[in-house]
Amino acid sequence: MESHTLTGHRAITFARGLYHVAACDGVDPQEREALAAFLSQVGLPQDTALLTSPFDPAEAAQALDSAWLRRTFIQACRLMVQVDGQVSPAERDTLRALATALHVGERVALDDLDQRVDPHALVRWIRELAVDLVSWDDEVRPGWLWRFPHHAHPLAEGGAIVVEPGQALVVRDGGAQVDCLTPGEHRLTPDTLPGLAAARGWTGGPVRAELLFVRTGPSPVNRWGTTQPIQRATRTLGPIALQAFGRFSVRVCDPRQFVERFARQALPSEADLTDRARRLVAGWFEQAV
Repeated sequence: MESHTLTGHRAITFARGLYHVAACDGVDPQEREALAAFLSQVGLPQDTALLTSPFDPAEAAQALDSAWLRRTFIQACRLMVQVDGQVSPAERDTLRALATALHVGERVALDDLDQRVDPHALVRWIRELAVDLVSWDDEVRPGWLWRFPHHAHPLAEGGAIVVEPGQALVVRDGGAQVDCLTPGEHRLTPDTLPGLAAARGWTGGPVRAELLFVRTGPSPVNRWGTTQPIQRATRTLGPIALQAFGRFSVRVCDPRQFVERFARQALPSEADLTDRARRLVAGWFEQAV
């Protein structure tokens, strides 16, 4: 599979979840065929032990690192249930429980559930995935900066972009900033992202872009301190060494400038950003002294 989304731990989480749903009332031949096709598509071995190891929805929620991917997982589980044309009460209850555990609406799990699909419908659907929901749950994954991780999939025209209060979304194309969205629910259209439309010649349909969320609300309180004593001369006491420490919080006022300064080449770690902020505060104090 060319997409980087369903590889590694994410692909294993999908595979275990699909088996978990299929096995709740016994895995039938159509479901086995669908599972085999999925494993082949994402490059996983046809390994029964891989599928039958315990499935923990809480671990799945951590591995599936966006609201879109969690919703996609529930939709894939629904397709798995549909391949045999018979939806048992156990399957319906399992889907409902997974949707609740992953904070995905029950409607996503149960809509059109009685419609039958063929065993290869799941693979075809995954091949054609487009992102129709972009959001950052910064309570689950707090930080200063977060890149939407599914860059291998195109953004679907008309999809929802949700920017929560205290956030901004910087859109880049080829490393160049083209748009910046403020809090609200936006739709993926050329009118909403005019800079991207101009850069890509985009007039409609799926489009690719890099999406960087920035926290604009106050950061958590951090500690700072001078790393070396600051030597200063006084009239009465002679030379003295000053050291200082304290706490600070940061608010990003210009998301574009923040991204340009701190994430122009690569996305820094949270520890690196916090350390750089500490050094800035200490440097400002030294200048003031």
